[in-house]
Amino acid sequence: MSILLSAYFPEGIVFAADRNVSLIANTTGSLYQDVEIGATTKVIPWPRRRAVVGYCGLGYLADLTMEEWMRQFVAQTRDFDNLTTVATQLQELIQRDFDKDYPEEANIDGAGLIVHLGGFRYENGTPVPAMYLISNIPGFDQRGNYRNAVRNFVEPSDEMQKFAIKSDLKSPSDYKPWLEGIYQNKDLVWFTNGLHFPAFNVFKDTLWGALNAIRDFEIMPLLSAPSLEDRVAYCAMSVELFGSFFRHHTYPRYRSVGGGVDAECIPWPEE
Repeated sequence: MSILLSAYFPEGIVFAADRNVSLIANTTGSLYQDVEIGATTKVIPWPRRRAVVGYCGLGYLADLTMEEWMRQFVAQTRDFDNLTTVATQLQELIQRDFDKDYPEEANIDGAGLIVHLGGFRYENGTPVPAMYLISNIPGFDQRGNYRNAVRNFVEPSDEMQKFAIKSDLKSPSDYKPWLEGIYQNKDLVWFTNGLHFPAFNVFKDTLWGALNAIRDFEIMPLLSAPSLEDRVAYCAMSVELFGSFFRHHTYPRYRSVGGGVDAECIPWPEE
């Protein structure tokens, strides 16, 4: 497992994730956990930053690391026309290879996978931010831990569209002003998955509050309007801060989060 953050801003979309990989081996009848530091990239963009995919959980699929598998998928779909179609293709291919790797009699404990696919879909020529969730983890138990993985991956769901429905957005052109209003109120729109993600949200929110305090108290001169690069920096700092906690407060073999940060962004398209 790892930590994955997908954040949506008026300037664009940012995905960020750590680089550590958890290794769980069965030795002499007992499970042993170890960690590879900075071993992989969990956030991968399409060429020309047309979309971005992030993942956490399952480390291998179809005899490939998840990074290799995702990079192959990105290459195969590099000239896509419709982001929703890409999301469907992604779910179908993951399901196909998962079924081959884990036949009915196979134990799928520890085979949970969570995928975020971000980008812009279009409604009547207007760009609309989308965040498709693909996963075979059916939610959480009473303590907030992930439930055991299931065999069937859910069909892609656009989590941003769910936000829009709750916020009663009437038109595709309403998304950007809606996000601008959220950030004017010093709030943010984000999606998080990964190890101990409720704890990560505490770190992320604390950092967000600290940055707002610095701006409000004019502790140092800042740009009047944040750029997309500033948003990338915040997301990367959030993941790095959480990884720092693991580095300083846990034993090496339990440092499942950390090892550096990868962050990718997609600017809001010109209409």
